[in-house]
Amino acid sequence: MQVDLEKTEAINTVLQTQTVKMQNQIDSLRDEAFISSTVNGRYELSLEHLKGVNPKAAEEFENFMNTQTE
Repeated sequence: MQVDLEKTEAINTVLQTQTVKMQNQIDSLRDEAFISSTVNGRYELSLEHLKGVNPKAAEEFENFMNTQTE
């Protein structure tokens, strides 16, 4: 009976540790996704601004992005 209890406690400890590690990884990935989304939004705003002040440069940027970065 004591051996079973010790095994159960050891398993619970491992599960709790793994759960915490997974939660930390999920939080980290969520942070990375937020940062990437923010950077992408800044690029989109910058391109929209460029379209207004220098449409030729904006067109060149879009052409390069769509044909040279794949």
